[in-house]
Amino acid sequence: MIGFVLSCMVGAVGGATAGAAFDRDLEVVLTAVVGALAGSILGVPAGVLLGSICFGVMQMARGVGTPTLDQKPGRDSAATLRSLFFVWSVISVVLGARFGATLAMKSVNAPMPSEQWTMVAALVGGAFGIIALFAMLRFISRRSLSC
Repeated sequence: MIGFVLSCMVGAVGGATAGAAFDRDLEVVLTAVVGALAGSILGVPAGVLLGSICFGVMQMARGVGTPTLDQKPGRDSAATLRSLFFVWSVISVVLGARFGATLAMKSVNAPMPSEQWTMVAALVGGAFGIIALFAMLRFISRRSLSC
């Protein structure tokens, strides 16, 4: 799961940089890379925090009354917590990369394309990173089974 978040981070940083500074000088591109990387790194703890908050709300809302024998067993708490951490971390990484690249471009007073395209590029880059890692892991698992 950490590998998927890291691959999303790499893709989102690349996508946000490409969306913010695709036709600029190297100096401006490096500034956008640093800003996108800083934003995506700060997005990981923000995603973990949001996942924890959602998990806490779900646990409080699960049941106020006392359980009876007729109730079905609840969901697996550890799996729920991991999936919330993953989903919110991925969302926060993409948003952090986008905002980091945008702020970096504004800090050097560089003209940039529409901010929506930076967001689209960060989303596409993050999704590509996750899909590429999944395909690589799938290829490796098939390869090791056939030997």
